[in-house]
Amino acid sequence: SSSSSSERRQRTSVKHTPSIQQRAQLQALSWNDTESNDASGLKAIVILHCYTMKEVGNSGSDEDGFYQEISKKIENFCEENAGPVHRVKIFPKNPLGPILVRFKTSGAAQVAVEVLPSLQFSTKKLQVQYLDRNIVQYINQHSLEETEEQRLEHFGDWIDTLNG
Repeated sequence: SSSSSSERRQRTSVKHTPSIQQRAQLQALSWNDTESNDASGLKAIVILHCYTMKEVGNSGSDEDGFYQEISKKIENFCEENAGPVHRVKIFPKNPLGPILVRFKTSGAAQVAVEVLPSLQFSTKKLQVQYLDRNIVQYINQHSLEETEEQRLEHFGDWIDTLNG
């Protein structure tokens, strides 16, 4: 009887693991430190096209400094045009140039989603939307690691053509 209950426990934990992991990932991204869950997701947005990989390359060896500077510029841009910002998180080395912004109020996030796309930020047209699971997956799919993997595969194919 004890072996069947441990098997049942294993099945249950395996069954629930993905949703627990997904919730943990979203919770980490939502920065829900002290507030209750009601509508807190409406305070977090994702802004795409905040930087380009060319700009990162032009920063030379000081990539960290570049990312800190662009994060601060986005924070100031958001505060001037939408409202008070709680936190900013940049996704470095991503061709989409994504930055997560969590506002102090859902009203500021709503203004950001409505107004920021119509404004110019450093000659760029920003794409702005509320944070959700789909946009996080989209950002992760475009991370440079996958691009690098694809480049290595293409390079291997090219080497094969030279040898073949």
